[in-house]
Amino acid sequence: QMHADYIVTGFDFHYGARNAGDVQSLAAAGFAHSVVEAVRDTDGKISSTRIEAAIRAGDVQAAARMLEQDYSIPGTVVHGYGRGSRLLGFPTANLEPEPGCIIPAAGVYAGFVRTDAGMYPAMINVGSNPTFGNGHQTLEACLFGFSGDLYDRQVRFFFSERLRGEIRFESPAQLKQQLEQDRERSLMVLQGHDPDPLHIFADEKSGT
Repeated sequence: QMHADYIVTGFDFHYGARNAGDVQSLAAAGFAHSVVEAVRDTDGKISSTRIEAAIRAGDVQAAARMLEQDYSIPGTVVHGYGRGSRLLGFPTANLEPEPGCIIPAAGVYAGFVRTDAGMYPAMINVGSNPTFGNGHQTLEACLFGFSGDLYDRQVRFFFSERLRGEIRFESPAQLKQQLEQDRERSLMVLQGHDPDPLHIFADEKSGT
């Protein structure tokens, strides 16, 4: 009914009622097709299960090796508490992720944010801001070299490396001091790094 001329499947592809169909039944039905064999690394077969586990554990570098690009999350910039700019001197863009996105483990990450103005190196925080006792998880990024308003804009956060876990500080001053160190380390980590070497998201803003 779809008038398929050619079908490409994975080696373990199944379809139909109770997954009774497979690559052999496609051939028997006369479809022109080819099979993509398993892709492996030193730890075994690369799969969505392994990639998801790495992301949830905060090992975004392992996920990137399997994906061949940095793991990223698209979403919309929303209003946050405003503490980053007002109290800490680190203005942040708060992301409302698109539904179904896998959120990395809580902590601070070096990464990038793609906006409609281009790609910016960034420091990304995942967590509940325990110093201020928010109680719920937020996803926010401080973009280096960016000035402007991103509210209600569509952006994408790229996670390049986890710098540290989530920490509760005794005062905003202590947190600010740590953020200064995190910024310096982020800039070192991101120097010369390309989060999207395959350019999958290069024309995302234009929808192509």
